[in-house]
Amino acid sequence: MHIARLAQLARASRLHREGQGFESLSVHTVFSMLEGHQEQQHEQVSPLARAVFDDLDSFEHHDGPVTDVERKEFAAHLLASLREVDGATYHTEINDLYSDVSEPVIIRRENPRIALDAVLSEHPIDIGFKKTFNTDEEGDDAYFNATHWDGAGDARTLRNPFMEGFSHAEGVVTVLGFVKGEGIVEHRPEHIPEKMVDDTIAYDSDTSISGTIVPADIRFMVARIPASCVPEGELTEDELDDVEDGTRSYIFRGLTFHKNGGASSEAPH
Repeated sequence: MHIARLAQLARASRLHREGQGFESLSVHTVFSMLEGHQEQQHEQVSPLARAVFDDLDSFEHHDGPVTDVERKEFAAHLLASLREVDGATYHTEINDLYSDVSEPVIIRRENPRIALDAVLSEHPIDIGFKKTFNTDEEGDDAYFNATHWDGAGDARTLRNPFMEGFSHAEGVVTVLGFVKGEGIVEHRPEHIPEKMVDDTIAYDSDTSISGTIVPADIRFMVARIPASCVPEGELTEDELDDVEDGTRSYIFRGLTFHKNGGASSEAPH
């Protein structure tokens, strides 16, 4: 499929999951695009990745609340699919992942389906602007939607996307780190809305971007998963102790990718 078409589909998918309107597309057209994209997506990925997308499809069309059993199955499928990604290093220690990043990146919280679509299916991600905060106007006004990170400096920077974003899939949050490619344009919002001011967030590192992220520019992905959803066999001994003690709410897992397409220096998977 042509990259421009994939970018259009990614944008449609993002808007659909963020609950936004489609001013330029009919409902029938949008859902035809999404269903056709998902069918092609399922044909091209591994069985484990297909199980992840099937879970996400099920959540979207679920009658009634998603059960704990379904959440645990999703977490198990997700972790298994991440471990099999070619050319990537799978990390159970999040600090090791961050140490494995050797160049400045932009980090952004992304809808899990779209993030996984990029990582598991190698589809580009289209980024645009929705309505701004407390206004009813539709427009292209820039606002903060990503953060710069150079691998050092203010540690709060790494928390920004987890604290500022909203997208998730049954509590699972995904954050991407990527280099600024030719398809990304940076903007500078004119002001920070007062309701966003929070001294635990490193606003100096925040940025506003639009355009397209291509999979080759992605350097890492982090998944934050509710600890209650992670099978015991996936937990490290320390994590298991913390979960049993009630002192750990989330489990972090991730992947790093490198510019030459190969895995990092530590043993993959």
